[in-house]
Amino acid sequence: SVPGVRSVAYTRVPLLAGSRSTTSFHIQGRPGENSIHIMNTSPEFFATLEIPVVMGRGLLEQDVKTPGTVAVLNEAAVKKFFPDMNPIGARFGSSPEEAGKTEIVGIIRDTKYTSLREPAPPTMYQVIPARAGLVTVVVRTASDPANFMEAVRKAVRKVDPDVPITGMTTQT
Repeated sequence: SVPGVRSVAYTRVPLLAGSRSTTSFHIQGRPGENSIHIMNTSPEFFATLEIPVVMGRGLLEQDVKTPGTVAVLNEAAVKKFFPDMNPIGARFGSSPEEAGKTEIVGIIRDTKYTSLREPAPPTMYQVIPARAGLVTVVVRTASDPANFMEAVRKAVRKVDPDVPITGMTTQT
């Protein structure tokens, strides 16, 4: 509802925050354990950050009802784990027994993860569960984002004055 705010999303860990989160996973039909960076985000995350979906689909609001059942990979993950195939529809899980739990539904362009200097690591995106606790809100604005900080603070306080705003910064 803030004039000039074009889109809003949330994530557990923002891109380029210097933090990283990794998880292990098992691809259905393949032996061995793999490691990948993971981002838990709201369905609006790709649109808000203008990260193009290059194949398949992004995360959807309906995915929030069944967290962990779908994932979107970045191009680096596809090159590493599925170099000779289209991974849409492939399945994986956190253990060999659960290797069929999560379906890959989309591929996005690579984005910088922890550093502008390092190449994008293989990364998996999954929808953040409802009532996720601590999250970072990401806001896309129509002009200089620094000009929107106070209006965004007021909007958050209007919705819930008890929500702590621990810090605000711009990607620029």
